[in-house]
Amino acid sequence: FLLAFADSRPRILKTLVKTASVALLAVAAHLAGGPGLLVVALGFGAAGDAFLSAPGKGPFLTGVAAFAVSHVAYIALFMGLGAVPTFLTAWPVAIYGIVMLRQLWGPSGAMRLPVMIYVVIISVMGMSALMLPDPYKLAIIAAFLFVVSDSILSKLLFVWPENHRARRWAPYAVWVTYWAAQAGFAWVFALSSVI
Repeated sequence: FLLAFADSRPRILKTLVKTASVALLAVAAHLAGGPGLLVVALGFGAAGDAFLSAPGKGPFLTGVAAFAVSHVAYIALFMGLGAVPTFLTAWPVAIYGIVMLRQLWGPSGAMRLPVMIYVVIISVMGMSALMLPDPYKLAIIAAFLFVVSDSILSKLLFVWPENHRARRWAPYAVWVTYWAAQAGFAWVFALSSVI
């Protein structure tokens, strides 16, 4: 996907490759006996990929909803493993969330409400990851990569003008950080014990 499709126009093959890249992680996590919430999170991430690769407001909103469900599943997984956000760990992510809400408030226009809800959900996911107990600390890196990916994507979709020079590298950065995040979660919670 990175080499052939990251910066290309929407098309069927692009959607199939993008969706399969995360759907296969969900299958691997399931076959490895990973937690059900991990499989659900990866599965909804793959569905979000499918919808976000299609043009139009309807598929975009459905994709955002799928990723929101994915993050809620991650939050439930993390908290089920003992992650409880505290003020000391939550405030840096809370500041990130406030900054992103402010930056996206105007540019997101008619999509403001779903975008704002999504920013809150991914911020809570990041806060929860910071409090994971020792065996799962590497998931903090995956959560950070997810936040970076979504931050770049939101700038690409809503903030940067068409001629902004970041548009040349942003699609590649979004894909690398996003897929690394999903693969990181799959590795930490399911695959590391069987490989």
